[in-house]
Amino acid sequence: FYLTTDAGEEIGTITAWWQPDLNGEDWGQIHWVAIHPDYQGRGLAKPMMSVAMAYLKRFHQRSFLGTSSGRIPAIKVYLDFGFYPDLERENSQQAWAEVASVLEHPVLRACGF
Repeated sequence: FYLTTDAGEEIGTITAWWQPDLNGEDWGQIHWVAIHPDYQGRGLAKPMMSVAMAYLKRFHQRSFLGTSSGRIPAIKVYLDFGFYPDLERENSQQAWAEVASVLEHPVLRACGF
């Protein structure tokens, strides 16, 4: 999906696809979320996520995404959309503790951070 200005300039993109066999199950996946730097911080990721998640919901009962611990504004959006940290991955406890040190969120508290 692309986000455009009224003039048709592409300023954002989000990719919704799937993993047909992730641990033996079918999962939807948010793969790529990007907004042009001139348009970041304006709340545009939320409507993009809404469109992508609505699309995934048509085909999948569960979804996942990957990100890096330094992308705090993006992580807040993902947590707001109901995503939870995967605490089983190597070094994930430390990474999420670092995130929780700069981002207070109910999901992180529910996970013990």
